[in-house]
Amino acid sequence: MKRQQSDAYQTWLWGEALLLGLLAAALTLFVAYPSLREPYELPDVRLVLDTTVMLAALVVAVLAGIRVAVDGRWADILLCAGFSTAAATHLAFSLIPVFVVGHERAPVEGWAWHGGRIAGMALVAVAPWLGARTSRPRRAIAVALVSAGVTLAALWIACRLGTHLLPSPLAGPSGDQPMLLTAALAIEALLGLAWLVGFWRRYRDQGEDFDRWLALAATLIVFAEVHYVLTPIPAASYVSQGDFLRVLSYGVLLAGAWRAIRSAEFGRAVAEERARVASEIHDGLQQYLFSIATHVSM
Repeated sequence: MKRQQSDAYQTWLWGEALLLGLLAAALTLFVAYPSLREPYELPDVRLVLDTTVMLAALVVAVLAGIRVAVDGRWADILLCAGFSTAAATHLAFSLIPVFVVGHERAPVEGWAWHGGRIAGMALVAVAPWLGARTSRPRRAIAVALVSAGVTLAALWIACRLGTHLLPSPLAGPSGDQPMLLTAALAIEALLGLAWLVGFWRRYRDQGEDFDRWLALAATLIVFAEVHYVLTPIPAASYVSQGDFLRVLSYGVLLAGAWRAIRSAEFGRAVAEERARVASEIHDGLQQYLFSIATHVSM
């Protein structure tokens, strides 16, 4: 079993190295040729990308919540809270302004969007470093989700109160983006790197399949954030290469979630089959012993 885990880890490590090499080569190409870094005004594509990210984050949050109910690990609680925060951020600060209010993301919503992403990524980045379990998983996950909701509400209120102090979360006419926005994107990239290192370490030590998918997704997110730094966005309806990398990262997360669900279903089927066989053996043995006892008494 350990040999199989070691082989799987080595295979994943080579795949991770290949992915890093490809992403680094593409990033070098974009840096060398600035014309390749131009964003495109595609409002419909923007909505599709944000909707896809929101739904994917919600699916991963639900999976993590199911794992909490089974194992009660704090790591899964933070995963559920982090991806729930990401889903709520895209819904509240990106999709609702367009579908309900009927306008693009305002500066207040833009800064709240970045704050929500930082909060969600921070929760996910801390998750792999916690190995403890809780005796009250439902209460813990309820507290974590309520705390995430309160955090998002506080971010929106703070951004609204500081509207006159905050610069626009978009690039100016000259293509330069505010230093505060660059700092926020750099923080997101560092959190993605912490996310990558944490789940890489946990997969190396524990060999859990879902952790390697989380690490692969973190790799894509780190390079997506670097692309955001290099590609100033003049309006919320624009898309860049970083957006496609982010959607691809959530696609990887969905693939990992699907494998985790299939693995859980397989494990449950095996457990049920073992219980059935044990029950048949027990019943058959009990009847045999009863028959022997009857003959002896006669």
